[in-house]
Amino acid sequence: MIPILWYIAPIGAVSALIFAAIFFQQVKRANPGNARMIEIASYVREGAFAYLKQQYKGVAWFFLGAFLVFLFMAQVLHVLHWLVPFAFLTGGFFQHPGRIRGHEHGHAGLQPDRPGLFRKPE
Repeated sequence: MIPILWYIAPIGAVSALIFAAIFFQQVKRANPGNARMIEIASYVREGAFAYLKQQYKGVAWFFLGAFLVFLFMAQVLHVLHWLVPFAFLTGGFFQHPGRIRGHEHGHAGLQPDRPGLFRKPE
């Protein structure tokens, strides 16, 4: 029998998702502000894109370097199984969709059709 306490985490997760959806809809319906506020939001969005691009470059270089080190360890030194370098890549690839694959998911919250981050509270 499963203890009753084990149901707390799934119930909390589902309720958090429900409240997140409610808050997202509230922000999405909010007034984006005047022309100056919209202009400032576009500058913030542009800066965020530049920051994310730099972050993704750094992560990509790290993954490439670690992959090459693991590949050397597996193929030359024979201290790792030959699949370990590829498992490392696939783990990083699926860890955060977008970090390696063109960062389309990382930018999803900053797209013009998703201006939720740039709404003013009422």
